[in-house]
Amino acid sequence: MRKVYGKDHIRYLRCRECAREFSERKNTALFGTKIKESKAISVAEHLAEGVSTKGTSRLVGVSPEAIRRLRNNIGDHARDFHNDYVQEVEATSVQMDERYGYVRSKGESFWEATAIDPKAAF
Repeated sequence: MRKVYGKDHIRYLRCRECAREFSERKNTALFGTKIKESKAISVAEHLAEGVSTKGTSRLVGVSPEAIRRLRNNIGDHARDFHNDYVQEVEATSVQMDERYGYVRSKGESFWEATAIDPKAAF
């Protein structure tokens, strides 16, 4: 192993073809974050279960601002992955679901809608 950096000992790799060096986290949702991988996974799991940013901060021990940055990185990465790999989907019927929630404070409410193909095999 040539080089490592950070508390997680992230590998710094070199391309055999062009000799460029890059982080093993390049092009991942964790690129550029200083959060340990295990904590980042825990943050993502809490957010996926609907735990608030402040609640996730208390449970995992990561600042709310770091959680917001990681959430944005994960969302951007998921969107790019979806756009690259989900193509030509044909749905025969769609079910709609909606959730009501808050952004930042109780004064800023929002609705979120999700469309689901009930016959898709997941």
